[in-house]
Amino acid sequence: MKLIIMDPEFVKQQLQKPKAVPPPSITFCHNMIRVNRSFAEAIDLKAGSEVVLVQDADRPKDFYLVKQAGGFQLKEAKGGELRMNSSYFWHKVKELFKVEGTAIKFKVATTPAKLNDLEGYAILTIDPLPLQNQKKGKKAELFDATAFAQASNV
Repeated sequence: MKLIIMDPEFVKQQLQKPKAVPPPSITFCHNMIRVNRSFAEAIDLKAGSEVVLVQDADRPKDFYLVKQAGGFQLKEAKGGELRMNSSYFWHKVKELFKVEGTAIKFKVATTPAKLNDLEGYAILTIDPLPLQNQKKGKKAELFDATAFAQASNV
């Protein structure tokens, strides 16, 4: 038997261990889009940065986030995230990807892609991240990535 003695020194050491960094991601939910801290730091976004979403007309499930003056201004959100308000994008994504929960989260590329005369960061819509969706007064729903893939014919 190997015992682990969880004294104050042990707890202090455990708390000092580096925490796992979540992958860069973007979340579409009820009336906003949230950019997580990993993505914001990777591409140097800050509160006040302006961005637009770009959709490929030939491949409607392909989206990109582009830094562009005159775009939607990002605001600070909890936990170091950034957000912008837009129910339009939520409804568009919800319909396009047949989202049944209250949110959907995607990984995001941190290397820009050339898009004609723009540089944008690909939103990897082919592989949504599992997400717990929380509605007031209801139990959290877990986004089912497998069902999403089947519904999207991926």
